[in-house]
Amino acid sequence: MLSHHRAVFKCFVILTIQSIAFGHEQKIVNGTTALLGEFPFMISLRRSSSGHHVCGASLLNRVWVLTAAHCVTKSKPFQLNIQYASNLLDVNSTKVSNVSYIYEHEGYNRSNRYIHDIALLRLAMPIKLKKNFQSVRLPELKASIPNKTPAILIGWGLNGTGGVIQKHLQKVDLEIFDDQNCSERHDLEMHNSTICAGVPEGGKGQCSGDSGGPLLVNNTQVGIVSWSRKPCTQPPFPGVFTETSHYIGWILHTILNHEEAIGMEENEGVEESLKVGNLIVTLKRHPFNKGINE
Repeated sequence: MLSHHRAVFKCFVILTIQSIAFGHEQKIVNGTTALLGEFPFMISLRRSSSGHHVCGASLLNRVWVLTAAHCVTKSKPFQLNIQYASNLLDVNSTKVSNVSYIYEHEGYNRSNRYIHDIALLRLAMPIKLKKNFQSVRLPELKASIPNKTPAILIGWGLNGTGGVIQKHLQKVDLEIFDDQNCSERHDLEMHNSTICAGVPEGGKGQCSGDSGGPLLVNNTQVGIVSWSRKPCTQPPFPGVFTETSHYIGWILHTILNHEEAIGMEENEGVEESLKVGNLIVTLKRHPFNKGINE
């Protein structure tokens, strides 16, 4: 009987250690409630069957959504939808749009510390937004963010390990950790396609339910919530994000290829754009011209 108890205890310890190591569904810990309209591009990625929040995501324009690959892997478009234009999660919301295409980065690998943890979603129809709607701005290609740069994380995730999903959108002030600092704190070599953020003393940052959401510097999305150590915000480990600037080429290539091959047959005559650094990339769809003008 004693040996049996020891075996059970040993299994429990192993499982606990494994659960602490990595977490793929990332709420914000020790944040504050976001103001109405403060982050109009922030959306909730949901299970279409239940309306339950799964991950955060951001609107690049009225038809394209940016999120993490681990939020959508093994999912079919009909299994997901988004809730938009609201800080309040609501399973019965009427501000919902269906997903028609999922583009997961072809190099995504959960086993390799979530490398290339990025995905794009194409919505079935352009969502109806106010004329002055501001989509999220992407950084310039390979733009670098200095160590200790102030950043803001937003999301509906748990308020701590074992906590609950938040009904109201939360925000928290963090700072950027450069690759060397982050690697030293985690005691492993970070991919050059990731960026880290948190606070040195811990206690603030991402948790389950924040995955896929944006990390912002000066209203530009520099990161996508990817993974963190458990329990959430435990020092000295900052949260790990997909570094958006590393994937500008992939984002543009994926969107332009889709619009050229498929998008021109959908919503013809509609014009959309992407904000990248100080540039605006415009996609113009003409009923009798299937080309793309930038």
